[in-house]
Amino acid sequence: LVFDLTVHDVASGRLLQNPVLSHTDALALADEAAARIVSAANVRSQGPQLATLETSTLEAYQHYMRALEAGQAGRVTELQHHLDAAIQLDSGFITVVRARMGMAMGSNDTITVKRLRETMQRFMERATEYDRLDQEASDAFYAGDRERSEALARGLVRRYPRDPRAYQMLQSVLGAHGRFEEAEQVATAGLALDSLAMES
Repeated sequence: LVFDLTVHDVASGRLLQNPVLSHTDALALADEAAARIVSAANVRSQGPQLATLETSTLEAYQHYMRALEAGQAGRVTELQHHLDAAIQLDSGFITVVRARMGMAMGSNDTITVKRLRETMQRFMERATEYDRLDQEASDAFYAGDRERSEALARGLVRRYPRDPRAYQMLQSVLGAHGRFEEAEQVATAGLALDSLAMES
């Protein structure tokens, strides 16, 4: 089954997304279309907006959103639970695989890192442009290439100025390089995407 999906902004008529989806199962195809529509729904909002997320299931997308919320609140166990649940539903959801791999690296869980790296390689064709650029910045950082990792992280913020994950990446890189004042400025700019968070 092939579904040519167009998502428009009702107020302006502007085309937001136009993916061509295919699946052998009609319900799975409808689920993937729903995930794309939910992903596009906040395009006109003034607050933070994640770059395109590629997943075949709405439930996996919802788990990722809950994981982000838990991570921002510092609820690490809940964060891991939602990332694992999203991967179980859609192991090709590269954004989630990368996030979970980052957690595993932070806790020196080499077995999980190896397993997730293999998963990521298997589904790399599903990575979004954001995933690829973010991974490139991450690889440069872990390789000790200070200038390149900073340049790539700054490029992420320029290219995705409303995605809080880009600000988090740049903040982490600058902080790890001891540039605390700049890191704080980036964190403040990231918070400013969300007026409620900024007020808090």
